[in-house]
Amino acid sequence: MRNTTRTLLANVLIHPTATACTARLVTLGIVACAVLFGASAAAQSSATRSVKEGVYSAKQAERGGSLYGEKCTSCHAARMWGSDWTERSVWDIYDTINSFMPQDSPGSLSPQETRDIVAYILKTNKIPSGASELPDSAEALKQIRIELP
Repeated sequence: MRNTTRTLLANVLIHPTATACTARLVTLGIVACAVLFGASAAAQSSATRSVKEGVYSAKQAERGGSLYGEKCTSCHAARMWGSDWTERSVWDIYDTINSFMPQDSPGSLSPQETRDIVAYILKTNKIPSGASELPDSAEALKQIRIELP
């Protein structure tokens, strides 16, 4: 790739009649390299965590259990999620619950109540708790992937 860039640059300097077309190609190549490098750096900086790393606290799951019993069991009972949630993010569960639950009053849960219920769901699926509660930002929740034990 370096030789191609050098050749293109040399053509710009040596053949002024081809300058405009070649300059566009060189600019396009430089932009493409910058975009690819930027995408690679962004992917490395947005490393994901697993729910298995203890992403919620036991106290949070306890609060979520009370809320789940009060607002969710009439529809969900024991089944909270199945294999269809694996490899998704905690944000996906959070957003679904926050937007569509409970069925008789969608969107009525506060963000904290929603995170507490998510913590309880993680607990009941045998995901270990940790020292801190689920983060409150969407971006942080998107970085936590769901894996079953």
